[in-house]
Amino acid sequence: MSRRVQVVVLCEDLQSATLLRQYLYLRGFPRRSVRVEALPASSGCGSQGVRERYAEAVHANRTRHVAEALVVHIDADNHSVDERHTELAKVLAAAGQAPRANEEAIAIVVPRWETETWLHHFLGRNSVLESHRGYPKFAQQHDAATPTAKALLDCVRNITSPPANLPSFATAVAELARLP
Repeated sequence: MSRRVQVVVLCEDLQSATLLRQYLYLRGFPRRSVRVEALPASSGCGSQGVRERYAEAVHANRTRHVAEALVVHIDADNHSVDERHTELAKVLAAAGQAPRANEEAIAIVVPRWETETWLHHFLGRNSVLESHRGYPKFAQQHDAATPTAKALLDCVRNITSPPANLPSFATAVAELARLP
C-alpha cells in the first residue's frame, strides 16, 4: 500500500513559490498535497526568513506520520550555492538536529543570484550568466515560471541536460531528484 505524500515548500518569495509549485504539479503531485509555507512579509530579507524556519520545517518533515517531502528555496544572492547549503546545515546543527541524510526527501534549491536568473534563461535569453546580478522581476509569475518548471522536470527525468551556463540549476536538478 502506498503512503500519501505531502510536499511542503519553504521559500523566499512568490516567484519561487510559483516555480516550485508548477514543477511539483508537473511532476505529478496532486494540488492538495502541495503546501507552500507562508511567505515572509515584504519587508526584511527573504533568505533570513528561510534560515529561521528551516530547522522547524526539517523537524516537522522527520516526525510527521504522513510521508513528507520538503522543498526549500533560498537565493544564493552574493553567496555561493555551497555556502547556502553550509548555512542551512549549520542551522540544523545549532538546533540540535542531525544533518540531512542522503535518503531524506529534503531538496534544497539555490538559484545563483536569484530565481529570475533561471527564468530569463528559459524564456529565451540564452546569454544569461549566473555571475550577473539583477535580472528583472516578472509581473506575471505563473507565465514566467512555466518554461523553467518544465526544464527542471525534463532534467530530473534525464530527458535533457542542465544548461552549462547555469551550474546552480544542475545542482537543483540533483536536489529535486531526492523527492519520491
